[in-house]
Amino acid sequence: MKICFLLVKKIGSDIGFPIGRIDHAVESWAGDYKKALASSTNAVFLNLFQANKQGIAGKITDNPAFAIVGQTGEGKSFLTKGLFLCHSLLKALTLYIDPKNEMKAQYMKIKAKYEADFPKMEFEIEQAREAIEDEEQLYWVIRGIEYKYYKPVVDYINNIHFVSLDAKEENNHGALDPLVFLHGDACKKISVKVTEELLGEKYTKEDKFEIAFLESLDAVMSEREKGKKVGLLNVFERLLDSTDEMISTRANLALRKIKNSQMELVFSHGKNSAVDMDARITVLGVTGLNLPKADEKITSDHKESLIIMYALGEFCREFGERDRTQETIIFVDEAWFFNKTEIGASILMSMKRVGRSQNNFLGLITQSISDVETEDDSTAFGTIFSFREPTETDKVLKYFKLPVEETTQAWYDNMTKGQCIMRDPFGRTARITVDFQLPEVTVLFDTVETKMKNTKVVA
Repeated sequence: MKICFLLVKKIGSDIGFPIGRIDHAVESWAGDYKKALASSTNAVFLNLFQANKQGIAGKITDNPAFAIVGQTGEGKSFLTKGLFLCHSLLKALTLYIDPKNEMKAQYMKIKAKYEADFPKMEFEIEQAREAIEDEEQLYWVIRGIEYKYYKPVVDYINNIHFVSLDAKEENNHGALDPLVFLHGDACKKISVKVTEELLGEKYTKEDKFEIAFLESLDAVMSEREKGKKVGLLNVFERLLDSTDEMISTRANLALRKIKNSQMELVFSHGKNSAVDMDARITVLGVTGLNLPKADEKITSDHKESLIIMYALGEFCREFGERDRTQETIIFVDEAWFFNKTEIGASILMSMKRVGRSQNNFLGLITQSISDVETEDDSTAFGTIFSFREPTETDKVLKYFKLPVEETTQAWYDNMTKGQCIMRDPFGRTARITVDFQLPEVTVLFDTVETKMKNTKVVA
């Protein structure tokens, strides 16, 4: 029996980056993605920035948010990094949150590999200069030689601002301190949230301590507005002088918990600069985060990582919100981590609400379709990709508003590695095979988390 969405011949954008082909089959390709590609003549092009543009016929949503969902090893990381690379070539400011701090090492590895052949490239260019007198011809010959040795790939890598936050390095202390990169109500809210996570009931159980903390925070924020360099540590240090033993003791406890921990990225004296928000392409990694697995409960061992992720989330919101005339695109890897707590979920919701009016395109990379479900249309997703997750077949089909029946279940369950279900802002749904085509570039996407080596192995 044929179902209408199996006949879809077009999905994505009219003009955009090629990201793969539509797969019209229901059966499995048994891991042979080449057969899936060869069976289809319907290419998929995508420009995520089209999502919030007005006057495009047929669009049913202007929501710029996008999500990439699926279990590890199915191709989620490969697609994410491909979309990051493609859209970072455009004029928007691009930010990739890399909680596992894995991208920089891979990019530097490939850069070193290509640069090792640059002496040969320079020799060939010098020979060309000696042999060719016509300037235009020489220009194109040199360009050809540079492409032969992948110099454009190296140039691209050199344009990325890699930030690896390591609390062991003092110059990173305070890089995510709210009193360094935020102002006003936004600064106050996240300062309270990270302190609540730090102290738990010792913050919320006693109104007296909470009041004292808020008064101290207001005082330190006032000092900051007058030009003084301050941070969250100053808030607690003021409380040490309290005549109330309970207040001074809890402030001392907070300072002791923070000292020599990863939390020094968030709690500081404000002496160092925050992460630069003006670089055109930024990959922001954090060294040593202890992230629980998706199905694992949060324990005290994860508290430090929670606090850092909260600050990262607020950084993303500020990055997308501060200049509505500038298009920004953010890729948040391991986004499911925010849904582990009520505080994290509220921060994630505030990130998503930045959205269309601020020209912010937020991408959440997560493991379960449950992480992207919402009853609020304003925080839904205009574009979504779902890789195979065997335990969520029916849940995924329902999310995509597809009938839950034998054919659709087989259609989803039979996806091979490198395939996903895609829905675009026009409401079209299709099974696609991901293919970024250039192994010289896709080798950048190889990480510990993905088994996809390049497009010659898996789409």
